[in-house]
Amino acid sequence: MIDTIYVEISKELIGNTTYKDIKSNLFKHEKLWPGYDPNVHVGKMKNLRVKFFDDHIKIQGSIPKELYGNNIQIPSYKEIFDLFSFAEREYGLPIHRGHLTQIDFGYNFYMDNPVEMYLKCLQETPGYSFSRFKGSVYYHKDNYKLHFYDKGREIRKKMASDPSIGKLPSKILNANILRYEISIHSRLYQYFDFDSLKPVLVHSPTFRNRLFEIWQDRYWSIDKKKLLHFDKSLTTLPKLKPQVWLKGVEALGGLKSLVEEFKELKSCEQISQKQYDSLSSWTKRISKEADLISKEPLVEELNKKMRNVPQF
Repeated sequence: MIDTIYVEISKELIGNTTYKDIKSNLFKHEKLWPGYDPNVHVGKMKNLRVKFFDDHIKIQGSIPKELYGNNIQIPSYKEIFDLFSFAEREYGLPIHRGHLTQIDFGYNFYMDNPVEMYLKCLQETPGYSFSRFKGSVYYHKDNYKLHFYDKGREIRKKMASDPSIGKLPSKILNANILRYEISIHSRLYQYFDFDSLKPVLVHSPTFRNRLFEIWQDRYWSIDKKKLLHFDKSLTTLPKLKPQVWLKGVEALGGLKSLVEEFKELKSCEQISQKQYDSLSSWTKRISKEADLISKEPLVEELNKKMRNVPQF
């Protein structure tokens, strides 16, 4: 579902009078935060924050949180359209005429086991900056970010401190909810074949389908835990040797750690460049042998749920 949007509206587009009207309708003082610019006036609807600059307005916030107080429930596209209409009717805020600068898209998976067990199966992946922080797993690229976390735990903590987020059924509050989000925060044009990226595009099936494809494709691009499978029936040396080797790889901390060991040996001139290339190549090749790898059940459960996500 579409969650958080970031929209910019130029003052020139809406006119000085409308700009002042919106500001008077929405402006209120809020608590200061680190890096707060006292020259930027900030207004707020329920969840959508509106920042007033000299020549433009910035709007950011979660659409489902604006509608329901939480982002567990999935809003229909009619509800999103009605929200835009309400913002213009009540506050003079023409969200639909703005320029979309960032969009977050996510989905909640109801899992059979505690979410932390699945998060541990997500691994570092070449091409991504990877991090784990306070029960979350992040994958960063230049212009987008993937985020996996325990949504159930988050919502329970928030409900305990802020009743305004809305009431939820106990079956949701007690569930193991793994949320996966993608945040595309720059160069949106390279993903969407539209002349102008306006918030009204959430009503376009082409735009929504493309957003869904990006979200799903990026999930499949990341590495997940696999289990080494030692087949005792393979007694001939050519078949047994790779499995023994793989067990050694596992004991040394995995393929990446072993390749680093090879690099260290090469730098100390204990092995030649040719030997290093041969060892690295063979190790990487056997690590992909299908008969040596068994599937991690937790990963398979998550993969199956990903395949069955309905197109929004």
